Amino acid sequence: MNLYESMIDPARFGAVAKEANCPFSDIDYFVYVRDRSILAGLAEQLTPFTAPGRMKPENLPAVLADALKAGTVLVSSFQPLGLPDSQQFNAVDSIPRRARCDVIYMPPFYLVHAPGLFEGTLAKPKSTEKPELKEQALRQRPSKL
Repeated sequence: MNLYESMIDPARFGAVAKEANCPFSDIDYFVYVRDRSILAGLAEQLTPFTAPGRMKPENLPAVLADALKAGTVLVSSFQPLGLPDSQQFNAVDSIPRRARCDVIYMPPFYLVHAPGLFEGTLAKPKSTEKPELKEQALRQRPSKL
């Protein structure tokens, strides 16, 4: 086991979401990986950019170019990255808070593997679906008359 593999921690996605919503967070970039096995290698690749001020938002796409092209990572950031929509991801609104994930906390990066994310089996229902579900549930409740 190398140093980066020992940095992988199990978590619930709620912890990641909390970090994303914290105004004082030292995390600028959330990088989601398709396969847990690439977490450690990605952490090693990003280590030179962990010093304060080393990672400029406009440089991240170049650093992750191969992984983005291969479709093995998605990026979420409050910084404008200039990535196509297919390579950006708003996980805070898309992944259930109770979902299990493996993470490496490495400011300014949070590296995340959430099983099912890339396969499309993890996402929450879209907000447009919620009212329909509520209306259907209301219609099925027995009357108390």
